Amino acid sequence: MQAFPRQNAVARALQEYGRLVKTLFILRYLQQPELRKRVGRQLNKGESLHALREKVHFAHHGNVRHRQLADQAAQALCLTLVVNCVAAFNAGLLTQAVDQLRTAGFEIDDDDVSHLGPTMTEHINVHGRYHFNLDQVPKGLRPLRQASPAIDRHERPPCTPNRPPRATP
Repeated sequence: MQAFPRQNAVARALQEYGRLVKTLFILRYLQQPELRKRVGRQLNKGESLHALREKVHFAHHGNVRHRQLADQAAQALCLTLVVNCVAAFNAGLLTQAVDQLRTAGFEIDDDDVSHLGPTMTEHINVHGRYHFNLDQVPKGLRPLRQASPAIDRHERPPCTPNRPPRATP
């Protein structure tokens, strides 16, 4: 309807309705701090996923170099598959880490766990060679590092020269 040269009454009405919905959302957004927090969390999730895609798709500076649409689609689908595999792997690691910390006696709130996302990239090395022997059953993952009492959320690690110690009440 937008591309049609002569705008009819229905197209104009839909445009005005869209503006009205957008205005109502903006007003709710400005009035409700909880809505702003929720929108911010969703934006952060999207940015985190984008950072993971960028980390995985590092070759050719992230550009798609294929000329044919089918090849471009295949490359995009492969990227999506790899990102989904990394996210699933990370979700498994997060579950193991939380279980290990709880077993070690650390208090971890379920609310805190609900804010964790499987898109972290610090442990991913994309600049290496990986060999997969598909004829053998995988041996499993390496064990997680042991929890240190200094990472308890009620204790702080020793202060560094750049950070003054926290005053205790």
